[in-house]
Amino acid sequence: MRLSEAIHIFRELELKMSEAYLWCSVNFEDYELRRFFTEMTDTELAHARALEALAGKPEAANLSIDLPPD
Repeated sequence: MRLSEAIHIFRELELKMSEAYLWCSVNFEDYELRRFFTEMTDTELAHARALEALAGKPEAANLSIDLPPD
């Protein structure tokens, strides 16, 4: 698998987790829990942006890595 393909998969996972944390931040009534999950949402989005930036590097397009499909 090429690194760019793996990065795409990891980015999608980060975005899904961000969505899950956002759902939690909206649905909990406790302020501290809402704040915690909002921070987690922001962190996951930052990870996704970092992975997107990495995927744009020329080195990522050509590098193969050995990742199990599961």
